[in-house]
Amino acid sequence: MTGIATRSIALGAVAVLLASTVTAVSCGFENPNSVSAQRGLLNLAYPNALYVISAVWRAQQEDLIERDNRPPAVKALLGYRGAVGKLETLRTRLERGLTASEMPAFSLMLVGPVLWSRYAQGDDVLTMASHLQGPESGDLVVVTDEPVIAALNDGRLTLKDAGELGLIRYYGPAERVQALTLWLDGQLLSSDAKAQGRHFTTQMVTAKPR
Repeated sequence: MTGIATRSIALGAVAVLLASTVTAVSCGFENPNSVSAQRGLLNLAYPNALYVISAVWRAQQEDLIERDNRPPAVKALLGYRGAVGKLETLRTRLERGLTASEMPAFSLMLVGPVLWSRYAQGDDVLTMASHLQGPESGDLVVVTDEPVIAALNDGRLTLKDAGELGLIRYYGPAERVQALTLWLDGQLLSSDAKAQGRHFTTQMVTAKPR
């Protein structure tokens, strides 16, 4: 049996085990005690995915991204809603910049709470579903964390910066990953340009003499 075949079988077994684990406990917001075991399995299915955690810590120490200094009780109460809110903001930004080019569907995992979401394009809308059991078959997989999404949303980081700093990792065929990163980068730039255009128009209307 070839090394490639052996690795494929091993990853298939990991995927089955991962699916059964995530089905029992969907994410760390529901049961924080499950996070360590889920991350271990994720790192087998997606090698070096956990490097994102240390990259986030370093970026926070350098004040490149914000730290979450909320008390644990507040995090437990508002954590899930806050994370999904940031993911929805990202969806809105990407949708605002939609062009004729079709987005490759991808599953995004926040490695902190092990929260899975999926982004897919349909006609002129971009959909986002959260609190999933894992990625869909054939999806590209994006691993990052909540503070990185927040930094992308508020413009503190570009997608290129996040990749170079190890704050976001991609899994899938190289050509499809390249297509996704180009698409995401283009959509975010287009979205920002449209937002700035609307802001400029609003200022002009406000300043128009009566």
